[in-house]
Amino acid sequence: MNKRELLLKTAFEADVPEEKLDMALRVLMGRDVRKAEVAGYLSVNDTMKYIGNISRVHLWHLRKKGLPCHNVGSRIIFKPTEVDEWIVANSRRASRQELTQPSMSKQ
Repeated sequence: MNKRELLLKTAFEADVPEEKLDMALRVLMGRDVRKAEVAGYLSVNDTMKYIGNISRVHLWHLRKKGLPCHNVGSRIIFKPTEVDEWIVANSRRASRQELTQPSMSKQ
């Protein structure tokens, strides 16, 4: 059995997710997987622009605070709907905290 036959047999017999098969096909066709877009997701740079031209450091800070992200190999990608939901949830929490804490105005 040559390499081509082994690859085809493995692809058909293994329970490989569609996304991984798509990435494998891109590699075989000579496309750069690192730069290839994953449908429906944003890259780190695209997410920085999407949120409002924030810095990479700020994006990493938001990740530490719970901003949802996904790892695809060594890449980090973000789903726009999850980013939106997280921002709304966290801005509401911040607004509620401001409303419940007494203001520090001088009397």
